[in-house]
Amino acid sequence: MFSFVAFIKLAQPNRWALKTARQWLVALTLAGTTAATASEGPVRICEDAGGWPPFVYADAEGQAKGLSIDIARILFARMGRDFSVTLLPWKRCLSEVEKGLNYDLILNASYNEDRAQRYLYTEAYYTITPHFFYDAKRFPAGIQILAPVDLKKYQVGGILGYNYSYYGLEEGDIFTSGIYNLEALIGRLKAGQFDLFVESYEVVMGHYLTTNHLSRQTELATAKIPELPPTPFYMILSKTAPGTELRDQINTILEAMKADGTLNQVIEAGLKGESSPTPSTLEP
Repeated sequence: MFSFVAFIKLAQPNRWALKTARQWLVALTLAGTTAATASEGPVRICEDAGGWPPFVYADAEGQAKGLSIDIARILFARMGRDFSVTLLPWKRCLSEVEKGLNYDLILNASYNEDRAQRYLYTEAYYTITPHFFYDAKRFPAGIQILAPVDLKKYQVGGILGYNYSYYGLEEGDIFTSGIYNLEALIGRLKAGQFDLFVESYEVVMGHYLTTNHLSRQTELATAKIPELPPTPFYMILSKTAPGTELRDQINTILEAMKADGTLNQVIEAGLKGESSPTPSTLEP
């Protein structure tokens, strides 16, 4: 490639010859790019082993499933790339993607400034609705939350390693010791170790629909948190190479999926607990 470019420069060809040479150069460059893309290995994804249904969870055989997996399947099919998903403890997953050695990205992540310093963010591709949950038997008159700041009047529980800054809560405001998933979080709530927890309505209902863990949890009350708009969620990638290139490719395809209605179709199906369409039926 280098010698070909040098020849064009030194020979000083006429205008027609230069145009022809440029066309060949573009063709060669595109061919090289296509070959490089085809030879790349699978995109390596890690996700929370504790589960975050309906977006990601393990089926009976331990395989990752969920709405975000359905989206990834279509997205990477359009990109011409395979992908793999490994379920890890959440904090380890974050650490592994930051290093970029064994994993390239996480499909489901909210935004905070600390993460923005350590990861590349795609554009947001879905939102969830912030709620608070409490034990109705313990608080029969309910809990009054008029604004996010009111959460600090209560003892709040959470899942270790999760980001609660969107709720106006700092690390010291949340009890997370030994809590690695939603079922454990609800168990600690029922045991009276804290007053309430915050989570999206979609995720808690997703646990109920996909795992039945909540079918035994009676008298769990919930309400929307006032003054908090829906929470945007993103994919996050390692800042090591080729993170930037992959992020840009993902953004381009996400925009196309939004424009042709594919993304909305998959999300609506997933939130209803329905099977999402296959990639072949959703090609642009």
